[in-house]
Amino acid sequence: MRDTSSPPSGRSTLGEFSRTLVRKARRTLTSRLDDRLYVSFVYRREFGRFPNLSHPQTFNEKICCRRFDPEPIYTLLSDKYAVRDYVAATVGQHYLIECYGHTRRLTPEMYAQLPQRFVMKGNHGSGFNLLVEDKQQYPFKLLDNIGRRWLDADY
Repeated sequence: MRDTSSPPSGRSTLGEFSRTLVRKARRTLTSRLDDRLYVSFVYRREFGRFPNLSHPQTFNEKICCRRFDPEPIYTLLSDKYAVRDYVAATVGQHYLIECYGHTRRLTPEMYAQLPQRFVMKGNHGSGFNLLVEDKQQYPFKLLDNIGRRWLDADY
């Protein structure tokens, strides 16, 4: 008896074909849309209504607007290390926590100087954070490997 639950290997079903066709058509159409119009359609798909881009009220509408009117300061504010100078100059050094180092590669000397508890952060993306509550559980080699993996990530 022949199994009819899936198509023979190398062949796709009509449903898969139509989904692929719709996906390609959508990609072709959206690539030709004005940026504001495209973002409005994506917003509507996610939230069920079009965003108010002329007078944004919600947080999500404000995020959409930032995509079209980037302020040069946003680049500085998104840099976890460079923003420290801005914070110190704007509101004062006392609002900053101590920074134990800024490097592309951890050295044994830097590791030895770290306190028992600290946070290791990658500066070039999102989610590159490690809360170290006990330094003994994170030997030098482990932290060095984690840092290298973070830097290898293209973000």
